[in-house]
Amino acid sequence: MKKMLMAVAAVATLGTTALALPAAAQPYGGYGGGYGHDRGGSIDARQAQIQQRIARAEYSGRLNRREAARLREQLWSIHRIEARYRYDGRLSRWERADLDQRLDNLAVRVRQEVRDDDYGHDGGYRRY
Repeated sequence: MKKMLMAVAAVATLGTTALALPAAAQPYGGYGGGYGHDRGGSIDARQAQIQQRIARAEYSGRLNRREAARLREQLWSIHRIEARYRYDGRLSRWERADLDQRLDNLAVRVRQEVRDDDYGHDGGYRRY
């Protein structure tokens, strides 16, 4: 009897594990993956996150005004492209992938500009 209960418990555990595997195989955050962040969120949320990163970096002096303005213009350009894509009220899979790629590229540019050791509020002079 004890062996039968253990066998039933093992089968039940195996069954629930088998059901969980397809969900576990999905990339974190739903759509896509990449660069270690949640790409499953809305496009608007990702744009807001990048905008906040630019503002914080400018405020802290890790970006100068010119760098921040250029990055904001690139973000605004992506926003205009999104508005054009959403004109019909939805985003196709290709449009979402295109916006995700553009936002990924901009996030990398923000990261590079923040780490390039320019003084933010002194016109871009190098730190020594």
